[in-house]
Amino acid sequence: MCRTNSLAQVPLNDLPVLTATEIEEQVAAIYGLLENCSLPQGQLEQLTEKLAEFQSQWQAVFAKFGQNYRGELAYRDLIGEFSRKIAPLLQKWLSSSVAIQEIINPITSMLSTLSPSPPLRGKDGEMLSLMQRKRLLIVKKKHQSQLEVEDKNLSIPEFEKPIFIVSAPRAGSSLLFETLAKFPDLWTIGDESHEIIEGIPALHPAARNFSSNRLDEGDATPEISATLRKGFTQQLQNREEVKYLNIAENERPNKIRFLEKTPKNALRVPFLMALFPDALFIYLYRDARENISSLLEGWRSQRFISYQPLPGWEHSQWSFLLVPGWSSLQESSLVEIAAYQWKMANSYLIEDLQSLNPSCWCSVNYRDLIEHPGQTINHIAQFAQLHQDKQIEQILSQPLPIAQRTLSAPRQEKWRKHERELATVLPDLENIIDFLQYLK
Repeated sequence: MCRTNSLAQVPLNDLPVLTATEIEEQVAAIYGLLENCSLPQGQLEQLTEKLAEFQSQWQAVFAKFGQNYRGELAYRDLIGEFSRKIAPLLQKWLSSSVAIQEIINPITSMLSTLSPSPPLRGKDGEMLSLMQRKRLLIVKKKHQSQLEVEDKNLSIPEFEKPIFIVSAPRAGSSLLFETLAKFPDLWTIGDESHEIIEGIPALHPAARNFSSNRLDEGDATPEISATLRKGFTQQLQNREEVKYLNIAENERPNKIRFLEKTPKNALRVPFLMALFPDALFIYLYRDARENISSLLEGWRSQRFISYQPLPGWEHSQWSFLLVPGWSSLQESSLVEIAAYQWKMANSYLIEDLQSLNPSCWCSVNYRDLIEHPGQTINHIAQFAQLHQDKQIEQILSQPLPIAQRTLSAPRQEKWRKHERELATVLPDLENIIDFLQYLK
């Protein structure tokens, strides 16, 4: 892996946000329009108060960060609040004014200037509107409610040598999961297990004062083991998406091979091993530049929010896994946060996996998965003792499809759009980068 020290010489551009003076001018222009409108006194006072608070907060953030990238999250919060709570009122109450949109746009458009958020897409790649997303969440919650009333005497299959894909977020685990899920002998829950695991109060980070998503052997009590197995069983499906519980009871397999991937599990290997002593782990790792760049893109897309709000976090949202030491990142730039998540996820994985019997885990390089899918998947199949058939052979005879959670079209060296930001964090990661370079 090539060194990155030379990139540190490339200066980082200023964050494209309005200065405190420019915001003051925009707010003053709004006040000018308000003076000539016939708003009821109560509404006028309400709007004036919101504008004054917004301006004051912007001035405080600008005094602290200026146009430094360490202020990006704070600016995003303020722009988001303005867009949700102030702009709609201005558009409603000053709709007759031609100038109002010209005043609002420089403020609201900063969010897209920082980084445009790609649309959320469904299974077939179609764009989903906000209303469609809400409907999907309603359907999902309704389905979960139905599962909660399932027979308490549900027959749970034996989870034989379950397979867990573990990696830092945005390392390509969705692509690997979607590919392996096509093997005839594997069952999945069709998605990630965040809600099943954190739906158990003792496993939610709130039970640990939101210290992190870390779970270890002590968390794997018999009661939790039984609850998790039941939760997995209720959502099990095969590669044809046939639900385990929809199969006649006398035709259901008593033993299953279970495949699971949830990036937070990068911090849960000891916990999973205690739950499933014969578990197998596939450690997927990715070039630091590519992985951190994708994490950065994910944070800015606001599609991977895991906690909103996060107690003790000064900003409105937290994305991806909650790593130990996250509270020290309050004034960090997004690239520093992403790099820290990558570092901690891989550090814990390396330490935890190396404490296991070597026969329990294997490592996979994301670049090998992309460039040599057949060879890489065959290696995994041999390790995990999976049976291939014609459907798998057909999948591996061509380039792998784009994963559902992909934010933007894959291309070589896509990370270079964040090259200047990455240059500020890569030198601190060289030990892990060097280790992964020789990992087989």
